[in-house]
Amino acid sequence: MASYTRIKRVMTDEQLAADYAACLDTVATAMRGGVCTATVLAAVRRCGLGHLVKRPGSATLGRIADAGMPADEVVRRYRAGQSAPLIAAAAGCAVGRIYRILDHHNVSRRPSAVAARKTRQQRKASDDG
Repeated sequence: MASYTRIKRVMTDEQLAADYAACLDTVATAMRGGVCTATVLAAVRRCGLGHLVKRPGSATLGRIADAGMPADEVVRRYRAGQSAPLIAAAAGCAVGRIYRILDHHNVSRRPSAVAARKTRQQRKASDDG
């Protein structure tokens, strides 16, 4: 027996394509249609509206989508000592996006708080031993 709950599809391909064309938001269309985002994009392409589907490329690395925070601001905040999770919260995006921007701009990362704590504990243990 399957361990997942199947979502009931409530829109046809044509309705999905029309809804996507109206708002260009894959996630919102998927939620309204009762399907996953891949199904929305497939329906849009099947209906001949594939030109509306934009594929993310390397050009999107220079900014944070929907956040309005340019990459140089991300780099400036990180170099000033702010953590990536705090920057992500301020920008309204995922932490991974911040790390991709930092990597793209060749910014060396600081060790995480967890890694730094483990290193301190290892040093203390070796000093005590």
